[in-house]
Amino acid sequence: MILLVTGTRTDARKGAISKALEALVRYASPEEPFHLIVGDATGVDAEANAWYEKCTGNENPDKFVANWNVLGKFAGPERNGRMVALGKEANAVVLAVRHPDPTQRRGTNDCIEQAKAAGLVVLEVL
Repeated sequence: MILLVTGTRTDARKGAISKALEALVRYASPEEPFHLIVGDATGVDAEANAWYEKCTGNENPDKFVANWNVLGKFAGPERNGRMVALGKEANAVVLAVRHPDPTQRRGTNDCIEQAKAAGLVVLEVL
């Protein structure tokens, strides 16, 4: 099972992404490899990466860092694009946690739009 996680930095709805990941992994085949594609930000990214490390005992090898110093405001969409490209190659399912305030969703919305354009299935975690 390959999952791509995207979501808000400021409203992690503590535990929401961990619960969703646990539920999905329960239905995965034990023979199927498990990968978690995720950014390296606070909030949802941090929770997903912590969950991965707790469950596997390893640091997540598919953690994507945005290069803010070089790319400025384009760093987030560029990072999202790299995540989606890997997700498309691996036929990942996207788990998305949007911020309740619509003005705080720009990065998450960008990743969701890129994922849908790439033909990936997007599940929103409430």
